[in-house]
Amino acid sequence: MTCPICGCKMPQKSMCIYCKITGDQVENASNKKAKERIKNHDRKEVYYSTTMPKDVNRTKLLLLTLLLGYLGVGNYYVGRYVKGLYSTLSWVIYLPFGITNAVLNGNVVAFKLLSEIFAVFVMITIVLWIADTIAVIAKIYKMPVVLGEKKKK
Repeated sequence: MTCPICGCKMPQKSMCIYCKITGDQVENASNKKAKERIKNHDRKEVYYSTTMPKDVNRTKLLLLTLLLGYLGVGNYYVGRYVKGLYSTLSWVIYLPFGITNAVLNGNVVAFKLLSEIFAVFVMITIVLWIADTIAVIAKIYKMPVVLGEKKKK
């Protein structure tokens, strides 16, 4: 387990020596609360952790990322809205220009140029999709979380 604040390795159920975050806090983290805070533009206690919170279904995340990740659906599921929006917009903007260019056989320079420019953004999206899929499989995918409450002694 790694500390979501500093990235230091934490033995299971122990405390980060730098941030004083406990293993219980990381294990009881909530992605649902993080998504609510992100939507309300309150990111002060939102951290990115590779430890899967209990309110995220790993199988569902893997399927969404694998099957629809090129559209950013897996990112929307965990609350990475900017990355998801980039993926969606890349395709939404590229497709009209790409289809029009194909129909016109590349005879209109403006459509050819625009489709080639937006194709670069789509290629970046595909690389991000592959990287996200590998990260989910390897259990190193970082998702926003709000840490659980510290237990009072």
